[in-house]
Amino acid sequence: MENSSLFGITYNDWKTFVGAYLEQGNNYMKNYIYSYPLSKLILEDKKRLLSEEFFNSYIASGLFLNDVELKKYNTIDPKK
Repeated sequence: MENSSLFGITYNDWKTFVGAYLEQGNNYMKNYIYSYPLSKLILEDKKRLLSEEFFNSYIASGLFLNDVELKKYNTIDPKK
């Protein structure tokens, strides 16, 4: 059985989902605010996002939760 991350996803899950998302092409991604930043990635950055090293060190470990840039944005609107 493949090891899962802190969030219960495996590297294969990550690679499949992110790979499919990035394959949509820049023209598609430029049309949506949530995917626009991904349209600016160069090929090397995309390869790094899809790498097992990136997944294990940043996603599976939950390290991305401590990212200073991500902490600037509050995208959750809690319901009362």
